[in-house]
Amino acid sequence: MATLFVSNGGLAHQTLAKVASKMQTSWPGGPPSKAILAQKSVAGFYVDGTLNSLTSSVSGGSATITCKVSMLLADFPDKNMFGFLNGGASVQGAASPSEQALAGEDCVSAVIEDLIAKKIVPTICSKASCP
Repeated sequence: MATLFVSNGGLAHQTLAKVASKMQTSWPGGPPSKAILAQKSVAGFYVDGTLNSLTSSVSGGSATITCKVSMLLADFPDKNMFGFLNGGASVQGAASPSEQALAGEDCVSAVIEDLIAKKIVPTICSKASCP
C-alpha cells in the first residue's frame, strides 16, 4: 500500500518531501476522497504543526533562541488524530534582530525535521507500508 502525506503546506510539507522523498506529498487534481484512496490502495495521513513559543534571551553580543513546536498526525481524509508530538530546541546566534530571526527559523526547522524524521515517518510506516 502506498502512502500519501497531506499537510497544511509550508515547512512541514517541505520537510516531509525531503525526509520521506519516496512518499507522495500531493495528489493530481487536489486532495483525494476516501473512496479514491481505497480504489488506488493508498493510505492517507494528515500532518499539522504549531509553533507554541519562540523566545529570545540576549546577553552581550549573543542571543539564545528557544522554540517549542507541537505536531499532530491523523488519518486522511477523516482526520482521526492518533499522534500528538512535542519538541523543542535552543539555538545560539548573534544579538542583532536579523540574526535572531535567522536563528529562530533554524530552531523551528530543526525541531520539525527531527519530529518528522524520528517520530512521524516511523509511526506512519508502522501503520502503512513504506516505499
